[in-house]
Amino acid sequence: MEEVKNCPYCDEVILAIAKKCKHCGEWLPESGNIEPKTMITCPYCAEEIEEGNTICPVCKENLEEEKAVVQQTAPQKIEENTSHRRKDNKTMIIALTAVIIIILISAAAIFGLKYHKNISTAQNFDQPTNQPINQQNKNNVDDQLRQLVSNWNSVHLLDSVDEFIDLYDSKVWFYGTQLSNYDIYNKKLSALEKANNFWQEIVGNIKVTQINGNEYQCDFVKRVTENQKTINYLSYLIFRNVNSTWKITTESDDVTDSYILERKKNEICNFPKVKSIENLVCLTDEEPTNETPYYTIRIGQDMETHLETYYWFHIYKNPWLIMYYDVSTDSEMTIKQWQKENK
Repeated sequence: MEEVKNCPYCDEVILAIAKKCKHCGEWLPESGNIEPKTMITCPYCAEEIEEGNTICPVCKENLEEEKAVVQQTAPQKIEENTSHRRKDNKTMIIALTAVIIIILISAAAIFGLKYHKNISTAQNFDQPTNQPINQQNKNNVDDQLRQLVSNWNSVHLLDSVDEFIDLYDSKVWFYGTQLSNYDIYNKKLSALEKANNFWQEIVGNIKVTQINGNEYQCDFVKRVTENQKTINYLSYLIFRNVNSTWKITTESDDVTDSYILERKKNEICNFPKVKSIENLVCLTDEEPTNETPYYTIRIGQDMETHLETYYWFHIYKNPWLIMYYDVSTDSEMTIKQWQKENK
């Protein structure tokens, strides 16, 4: 039996005396001159083969074609990757630019809205008092005054009532008496300190009525709870525009006004000329309105079948002033003048 050996290139079995491998076609080196094998991995079958083979001895694939494909594809892939990165960078730059533009536009819009609102408010306050207020500005004023009434109510519930000083004008008609804003602050502070389980709230809507060019009256229901007792008061605040700021000039309620009115009517009934009338009758003929801001009081004698009227008086609120009214001349005069002429 002839001796055999393994081919140093493809590792197949060949005759020991062969000079060329019948499997891989390589010329075989002489004994002792075999160089150490350098092995690589076949890109097709992943088997370990000797470097330098043009054909894989395992899967018989042409290795030269694979090298050509790799050499041709590699630059193309590099170029494609670079192109993709450039496109991604461009897209990111465009997106960031769009976001910045949107932020700038939004900021400009918000600033413009606030600026326009501030200008509109300033124009409302600076509007001459001898000119009529259009509907839009009137709505703005109404909203401002309703908010001030809410703020006024809230201050009653705070631990500190210092804000009262800023809400009121320097001189205020406070439930029929003229006081300074500091006097009102002290009265409020004292009353709230003495109150037991005090609570106050605005119930329902706040009605705003223009009295004259720069004065408005706000009517509302004030619900007060104290000592576990709750009472609703028909209340009002009168605001005046003082140096472009709304200030409270009058604070009262219907209960207080009715009490003061009866006191003033009693004062009229005690005038000598009035007091001498038999079966004296003192009637409140008309309530105050914007056109006639006074109570109309009629003094007469009850004749059983009718009322014989002798005198007319006007009682103005805040200040609570009594004026004699002459029906024949449609004119007023002070009580001193009337009493002087009727001695």
